[in-house]
Amino acid sequence: ESALHLLRALCGREDDALAARRHTEFRIIYDANPDGRRLVEGGQFEQRTNPDGVDTNRNFDIGNGRDDNGWVPAARDSPPEKRGAENYKGEVPFSEPESKIVKSVFEEFRPLVFVSVH
Repeated sequence: ESALHLLRALCGREDDALAARRHTEFRIIYDANPDGRRLVEGGQFEQRTNPDGVDTNRNFDIGNGRDDNGWVPAARDSPPEKRGAENYKGEVPFSEPESKIVKSVFEEFRPLVFVSVH
C-alpha cells in the first residue's frame, strides 16, 4: 500500500520528512474506487472498473480538443468502448460517484502537483 508507506515516511523524524511537513500540504485519497477494490479482494483480480463497469481512472474531462460530450478523443487504434470493458470511461465525464469525489477534492484543494499511484 503505497499511500501508507508515504504516510509513514512523512511522519518520520528524518530531516527530509520534517522539511516536507513544514513546507508542503498533503491530501491523500487512499482509495478512489473502494467498491472496485472489494471486487478485487473478493477474487476478481483483473478488475479495473467500479461495479457499474466504468474505469474511474478514465471518467474525467482532462485535456484539450474535447468532443461534443466533453471527452478527449480516443486514439485511432483504441478499441470501441463498452460498459464493463476495462477501458470504458462512462457515458459522460464525472458520471461516476468516485470521479465526482476526486473532482471535488481537486477543486477545493487546487494542488500544484499531484501523484497518482495504482
